[in-house]
Amino acid sequence: MYIRRFQHTAARRRLVPVRVILRWVVWFQHTAARRRLEPLSKALLHQASQPRFR
Repeated sequence: MYIRRFQHTAARRRLVPVRVILRWVVWFQHTAARRRLEPLSKALLHQASQPRFR
């Protein structure tokens, strides 16, 4: 019963194109990385730009 259900869900997932899944994964990772790195990059830019103006 469980194996049959697993095969059914696996077959249903296989109907979704791999390209779409890859695109979604890449987009999700990109947005997550950007959200995580945005404050860090802003702080680094701020630090890097300060000595130039002195």
